[in-house]
Amino acid sequence: FSMPVSYFPGTGDFTLEFWLSTTDSSTLQGVVDLSFNSGGFGFYFQGGLRFRINGGDITSATFSTNTLRHVAVVRSGTVLSLFLDGSRVDTVTNTTDITPSSTKTCYVGCFNGAGTYQLTNGQISNLRYVKGTAVYNPSSTTLTVPTTQLTAVSGTQLLTCQLPNLVTDYSTNSISITNVNGQTNLTSGGPIFSSIYWPQP
Repeated sequence: FSMPVSYFPGTGDFTLEFWLSTTDSSTLQGVVDLSFNSGGFGFYFQGGLRFRINGGDITSATFSTNTLRHVAVVRSGTVLSLFLDGSRVDTVTNTTDITPSSTKTCYVGCFNGAGTYQLTNGQISNLRYVKGTAVYNPSSTTLTVPTTQLTAVSGTQLLTCQLPNLVTDYSTNSISITNVNGQTNLTSGGPIFSSIYWPQP
């Protein structure tokens, strides 16, 4: 899908969260690539879960396999923190301007690196990106993990991988999402666990 420059957070606050599982957290795999090598930000696996801004890793954590976990990265002011299942696992000072030079093609479940698509070997559910708001406090050591399907709170730029249509954007932007890899939509365990599997079973 395409994201215009105006959807990116610049030097402001933001929140990116989702549920994620994988069968392999060590091998190079894209997770959420909002142009993370070209002015944007996102997550990938390589020796753990890594959060990247404009081609540079900002924070990372070990990531257990075969368990659906809540992931959140939050920036408020100059404080950026990574949370797993409600516990802060890393925090840094960050003021990076996240502003690509033009509209960017972005990916969920893979990334476009060196002309290839490195697919996530796992599931992604309830992905929400909020611009201008720290939904959680990055200075806190914990956050309360949501127990219901995420909603489009104020500032939501992207909300996808949830029921009733897992490849629809439920933000007010209604971003057009193309299922370029022919993935199969599967659900299990209630609304919080609605998910898309990669690669296709």
